[in-house]
Parts: sequence; structure tokens; C-alpha cells
Amino acid sequence: MHPIHLCATLITALYAIPAHAFDSDLNIALLAKAERSNNGDRVLSTGFRVLEPINRTPFAFGLSTALGAANVTTMNANKENFVTLDTSVQFGYFSDIYTYAEVGFDMFELVFSDQRDDGHRSQSRSLSDSDSNDIDAFAGVAVGVKFHQFNIEAYTRYRQINSSHWKAENTHFSGVQVSLSF
Repeated sequence: MHPIHLCATLITALYAIPAHAFDSDLNIALLAKAERSNNGDRVLSTGFRVLEPINRTPFAFGLSTALGAANVTTMNANKENFVTLDTSVQFGYFSDIYTYAEVGFDMFELVFSDQRDDGHRSQSRSLSDSDSNDIDAFAGVAVGVKFHQFNIEAYTRYRQINSSHWKAENTHFSGVQVSLSF
């Protein structure tokens, strides 16, 4: 999905939600993000985040989920494309300038058994290689700046991405996220 389409979707969604629908301490944001590895692997996503302040302080817990399209290179130099539903728990300091840490996983892979098979099975693989299909997971940190309802942040993540028949070559991804809060 092209980043311009993601931004247009976010703006359209904001106008469809009545302003009084969120009269609480919860901070709800629609987001679009793009992340890359050092060799050009990428994950483009759009989703939402809900923040719950702790005792009306800038410290908060958050829950984020984003539907995305991933393109990664395997250890065998093949390209794999797949859909993700990254879901994470966040904790941080959220003010005009903010920072947080997060841990998460691919909800699609948890709910559905992983069907990713690139058709490039190697005859030399051991049984233990083909059985190493863990749920894709990630951990990361971010820093951001808030301008009224608009947020922009930079983040870095270590991702564990694999399938029954392949493993991603890169584990370090960095990216930018923009969001609109209400």
C-alpha cells in the first residue's frame, strides 16, 4: 500500500468520527508507519493506538495494532511478501516530546497457522530447520514529537521473522510513524 493512500485513509477516518465519542482520558490515534532494514526490506502499516495515562501523569500504557504489508529477504536471498497485523504493548512518557518501549507480535500468525511457504525448499535442510516457526515478534524503542493532534516519531525494532521453510536475513528495522490523536 502506498504511503499516500495510508495518509488519505487516516484523514478520511478522522472526519467520520464524532468529536464527543472520545470524552475520556484515553488518547486514541490513527497511525501510518514505514520501516526499513539496512538492505531495503520493508514493512508499511496503518492502524491505531490507544494510550491510557497512569493517574493523569504523562506516563502511560499503550496498545497498538497495525495492518501492514511486509517485504523481506530470506537467508537464501529470496524475497517474501506477506500481510502482518502487528500488535504491541507500549509503556513510556508521553508529553510534547515523548519516548516509549514496546514489545509485540504478529497477531495474524498467532491466530492463523503460518501459511507462508515460498516454494524454495532446500533438500539439505534438517528437520529442526523446518520446525522453527515461532510467532513473529518484535521489541523496540521510539522517540517522538507532538504538535497539537499530530505526532511524528522515529523508532527502531528488532524483529524475529520466519516461516516453516525460511528465516528473514535481517532483524533490525527502523522507521517513521505519523499519527493523528483525538
